Amino acid sequence: LTSVRHANDEDIWIITRNFKTDQYYVAFLLTADGLETEGVISPVQERSDNNNEGSMKISTDKKHMAAAYRTDTDVGDEAYRVCIDICSFSASSGNIELLYTISKNPDNTTLQYQPWAVEFSSDSKLLYVTYHDLFDDIMELYQYDMQYVGDSAQFKQSEIFIAQGPVNGLQLARDGKIYCTGHTPSEYGYVSVIHEPWKRGTDCNYQANAIYLNGRKTSWFFPNMLLDHLYRFEWEGECAHHPIAFQPNFLPEPASILWNFGDGEISTNLWPVHEYEDGGEYEVYVTVTYPSGRVEETSRVITILDGPDPDLGPDQVICEGDEIELI
Repeated sequence: LTSVRHANDEDIWIITRNFKTDQYYVAFLLTADGLETEGVISPVQERSDNNNEGSMKISTDKKHMAAAYRTDTDVGDEAYRVCIDICSFSASSGNIELLYTISKNPDNTTLQYQPWAVEFSSDSKLLYVTYHDLFDDIMELYQYDMQYVGDSAQFKQSEIFIAQGPVNGLQLARDGKIYCTGHTPSEYGYVSVIHEPWKRGTDCNYQANAIYLNGRKTSWFFPNMLLDHLYRFEWEGECAHHPIAFQPNFLPEPASILWNFGDGEISTNLWPVHEYEDGGEYEVYVTVTYPSGRVEETSRVITILDGPDPDLGPDQVICEGDEIELI
């Protein structure tokens, strides 16, 4: 189960999966009038009821979805079904299209790796997946490069091993970091952290047991949350030649900040306002330095519409009191 705001920025898609007959992902729309009971159905490959544990996340650019599927029973000659689904997603229609599945099992009869959790970096460029290595009974963390998501072979080859240890559940947080629960679905007294999840490979700075919970415990996963609460920054406005106001969501308030608007212009204002000369897609990069000295980097793609350019025809001279019709 996961949720994400509709492209209209008002309604919310609530997404789940049916494991009975005619299996499918389904997105229900929650509006101000309540929950629509007729969902948007997207067919997927068949799985058994025993192959239905794991997590499901939407990328922050709302273009892709990943879902992990583990099992607690013998799968026989279907080890490849213990895998992650890589899907496209539309925030406008709620439609989900299964692109392909990725499994780490060596063949279809050897169940060695069970995927548990998935999570995207805040810039949607990297996907993190945790697997339980049943042979060594240990959790492992891997990273995939989303720039290759259009090619299943290249995407699989982009896999990088990050660490073994307490990485069962994964959750992106409002500080741009990804937090991890324990080794297995048992209670655990620490939280591990991926400090710089936008960086490739082990530069992502995974730290095991980074936070001591002082007697409290985590278990399987952290609570899921509405994706839109995790944006590092937002904006208002969408037209060229009109002000676009950027809103930072960085906590705590940065000591310094550098905005690169993707058109060659930059700003060091915390709440900048920028005008684009032309319509198109621009990737806005932000580099933040916090009072502690920690540096965060993130980006989002903004779509700018061409500003209106009305053609009123040639200039005309009219006398006072005369009328003219503009068509």
